[in-house]
Amino acid sequence: MQDWKKHKLGEIALLKRGYDLPDRLREKGNYQIISSSGVTDTHIEYKVEGPGVVTGRYGTIGKVFYTTKNFWPLNTSLYVKDFMGNDSKFIYYLLQTINWQSYSTKSAVPGIDRNEVHQEMVVVPPLQEQENIASILSAFDDKIELNLQMNKTLEEMAMALYKHWFVDFGPFQNGKFVESELGMIPEGWEVKSINSFGKIVCGKTPSKKDENNFSSGQGYPFIKIPDMHGKVFVFETLEKISKQGNKLQLNKLLPAGSVNISCIATVGLVTINSLPAHTNQQINSIIPDYSSFKYYLYISMLNLKDRFMNEASGGSATLNMNTSTFSSIEILKPLNTELKEFDLLVSNLFEQINQNAIENQTLTTLRDTLLPKLISGEVRVKDAKQMVATAL
Repeated sequence: MQDWKKHKLGEIALLKRGYDLPDRLREKGNYQIISSSGVTDTHIEYKVEGPGVVTGRYGTIGKVFYTTKNFWPLNTSLYVKDFMGNDSKFIYYLLQTINWQSYSTKSAVPGIDRNEVHQEMVVVPPLQEQENIASILSAFDDKIELNLQMNKTLEEMAMALYKHWFVDFGPFQNGKFVESELGMIPEGWEVKSINSFGKIVCGKTPSKKDENNFSSGQGYPFIKIPDMHGKVFVFETLEKISKQGNKLQLNKLLPAGSVNISCIATVGLVTINSLPAHTNQQINSIIPDYSSFKYYLYISMLNLKDRFMNEASGGSATLNMNTSTFSSIEILKPLNTELKEFDLLVSNLFEQINQNAIENQTLTTLRDTLLPKLISGEVRVKDAKQMVATAL
């Protein structure tokens, strides 16, 4: 590592504050608007040519974003104005190893002074080594992104099948239809409340006064709203409930395959727990009477988001849909035979989604383990390549 050099961060990557863009001047276009929390919108103009690296200056601190395209960095962000001859992707990964919180003002809304961050001491390899390190870490990110895109396509396929069956009634057009509260539906089908499909469980948080109710290692996933974003299946959570915590609320334990819906604050997120799990009180869950109800319910709940939002508003600033209201909302209930046939059609799609999500979790863990070691030189490129080949 004799060719790795120590520098102040500001000597290898010049950070600059982003630009104001009042809402009245925003007009959707082809260029990303990147704030401290990531891509938030698009605009007809750009301020910075890609590739670009952006991190939070104010509000959300610690996340780092990379784009290959021209973009508009908002004033809540810092962007790399000059890479000073270094590889842009390497700088992106390097910035992820910085303890941004240590530079925070610690005020009610965290903020960072870029001049202070510029004093951070970092060790940087020659350009070729930078490119090799970035290539290895990018291989993980590319595979993760490919899986995410694949899952999006698979879910869209399942949604299309659902629409064909239960909105357009495509397979049933030759049968008899009858009038219902939801319009004309196939004969024999009914309009039933959500609780007619299974048991409704509102989550609960064990007492925080006893830390033994929670586990930092093995335990039951404890699903909260942050664990639900962007997921179909939840198998890993920020917190876990211990065996002791589970015993205190056995009636709240959800078997694998339950459908979880956020009903307070952020309303309308829907997931399926892959493992036995608990949720907090912001989430209502359906334990289906039959496993063949699971994916029908999952998609039905997604399609009810606007209804859930209306039910949760109640004239209050904080959205809150109670369990009773949630349970009584009516949806279409096809015959069990049709639900079984639909389940057979979409089960393979959802199983692939689940497998891709599990693979992404493994890849993310390996990437996050390798990243600081590669950036610091603790693990060399030749050793990391073998790990990548095995993982991918």
